[in-house]
Amino acid sequence: MSKLGWLAIGILACKAKAKEVAPAQGAGSAEAAAVAPAPAPPPADVATRDVTHKLEALLPAIKKVAADPAVVQAVQAQNTRKLPLDAIMQLDKDWSAAPADAIQPYLDNPCSKALAKHRDDVPATVEAFAMDNQGALVCALAKTSDYWQGDEDKWQRAYAGGNGSDFIDKPKFDDSSQTYSVQISVPVSDGKRVIGALTIGLEMDKL
Repeated sequence: MSKLGWLAIGILACKAKAKEVAPAQGAGSAEAAAVAPAPAPPPADVATRDVTHKLEALLPAIKKVAADPAVVQAVQAQNTRKLPLDAIMQLDKDWSAAPADAIQPYLDNPCSKALAKHRDDVPATVEAFAMDNQGALVCALAKTSDYWQGDEDKWQRAYAGGNGSDFIDKPKFDDSSQTYSVQISVPVSDGKRVIGALTIGLEMDKL
């Protein structure tokens, strides 16, 4: 429902309250007039549509991040390295206990600086990271829960073997950012060729 629609409901509720209170005051009643109930909250489907609309409205800004030359070049460079899947899985296994000097290269490079540069374009951002064509981490704003995202929808849907598309996940509590958030993932492309994926997590309370 539009803001004008809810404003109209509020006005009608106020008028109804006035009609209830006026007779009691005219009769000199000693009892306090009953407080009119507040308008009902919007139905769940209306609230869901509202949040979905807000998320979809952010897609152009998120795609702009994915198209930043520093992000594209970093994904290209990591794809060129052709890391063996066994090596990626070992990095993922060691990730949670990895020392700071092993994590820092992913948080302090041209790609991560590009993510930070665009943060004001998506104010509700609580996390952002780019992945290569195997789902391995390329760069991030902060340490992620996992190094490898290849088994998760965010990468599988946004990369999809080079045929990825935008993907809005369901809201949930995120361990990395310690917030109730929703992740939006989009392809990272070199021209028309999808070469990786970008995920941005948005704090629900700030949408």
